[in-house]
Amino acid sequence: KMHCSNLAADALHAAIEDYQKKHKKHA
Repeated sequence: KMHCSNLAADALHAAIEDYQKKHKKHA
């Protein structure tokens, strides 16, 4: 359970970073 939750959190973090990279208006 912890591992699965950790993977989900990691994927979410990666998605946020990708979003910020694509929509970086003020760096």
